[in-house]
Amino acid sequence: MDPVKDLLNKISDFKCEVDGKDIAFLGILQEENGSIILNAKFPMEQYRKEEMNDDFAVLGNVSGNKTTLIGCHIKSTSYSMEDDYISVLIIPNEIIVGGCFSSTPMAKTIIVSTEDLNYMFSKESPLNPNVYLSKENPSVLNYTFPKPIIAKDKYGEINLYQTFGVHRSVKGFIHNIISVIEYSFDVAMPVMEAVAKTSAARSLFSFFGNGYISFGEIKFEVDADDNKYDLWLNYKEDIPTVNRPFFIHTSIFKDQFHKIWEKWLHLYESANPIPTLFYEIVCNRSTRINGFLNLSQAIEVYSNTFRNKEVKEIAKKDPNNKSKEKDVKLKHRYQDILSTYNGALELIESNIEDYAQGFSNMRNYYTHYNSRKYVKPTNDELFSAIHILRFVLLTIVYTAVGISLDNIIDCKKSIMFSGFDDDAGIILKYSKKKTTV
Repeated sequence: MDPVKDLLNKISDFKCEVDGKDIAFLGILQEENGSIILNAKFPMEQYRKEEMNDDFAVLGNVSGNKTTLIGCHIKSTSYSMEDDYISVLIIPNEIIVGGCFSSTPMAKTIIVSTEDLNYMFSKESPLNPNVYLSKENPSVLNYTFPKPIIAKDKYGEINLYQTFGVHRSVKGFIHNIISVIEYSFDVAMPVMEAVAKTSAARSLFSFFGNGYISFGEIKFEVDADDNKYDLWLNYKEDIPTVNRPFFIHTSIFKDQFHKIWEKWLHLYESANPIPTLFYEIVCNRSTRINGFLNLSQAIEVYSNTFRNKEVKEIAKKDPNNKSKEKDVKLKHRYQDILSTYNGALELIESNIEDYAQGFSNMRNYYTHYNSRKYVKPTNDELFSAIHILRFVLLTIVYTAVGISLDNIIDCKKSIMFSGFDDDAGIILKYSKKKTTV
């Protein structure tokens, strides 16, 4: 909350436009459950609720800091007959610190700083220290950061690099290492559209880290001046972030990032909702049964979008497929996916149809809860399925963007996937279980 913390709990002057007229009022920005609200006092005769139902902007000056509240809506109002003002609680979607914008600012650059990406750089040592000790400078350390990783695309240029962040407190200053995504656009665009473009990078790196990455601090630049404006996204996502070395780190992709970024951007923009489905899963927004069902859905949607021709061939050749038209079943989709990506999965080839049957039976049980037709999975069987399908999902993404097979296989050495072969054995046994009803 660094960009806005200096604005809190200070009575300040604000204004907004209602019915084509500026209304000036006093207000105070306050923190409530991780979000910022504006507690305002409107002149009674000037308040027009019907004109403020839609998103509106509020401009202010808080202790010398020009401030813009974007996408505002009214949470509640209160007044008494004796007052000549009305108390209004206003919630903005975003807050800009450093400037007052009467219309949507057009961003030419977005700069996102977050410590959550530090582990992505960790394999090649974030800093290369050059130590200069002398009588005149007994404790001076000079550091050189790794070179920026750059890719150009149809929108502009994206840069990944590391730098120092500085945070002040009553005890002094704290310097820490932060990682930065800087996206410069050839043509300026509305600031939230620019943030959305940068979200594509965050999604890719979430897959590389196998977990959620917060946006951290956001700044943007406009064409009109050289200032950097702070942007505060006024909502809170209570999701644990990646706090371990990434599966795919910069030493793996730095020399081919332009190719990886081009492939990812194409997938991200052309294959919706697949990247969104995958991203929701990798960020652990659902667990246990829901997590398994979401994994199954994401892989099924991917198969239905990109692998239909191959799946129909498998269904046609299946001697156990008794349907008149040789209809495609979920088992056939799993069978195709497991075969296609088995270079990384390293499953026993002759058992792939059985693995596919096991995943299909499990999904059908949790979809229909028909214990006469499908066996209820144990907790061990459920978690084994989740582990395998999560690795399948990561393999699909890593392969799509051009990560090498050896690097994907190395991911199985992580603690999360170290029991992959045991998990496969558990699914194989489950696939052969028969109902007792």
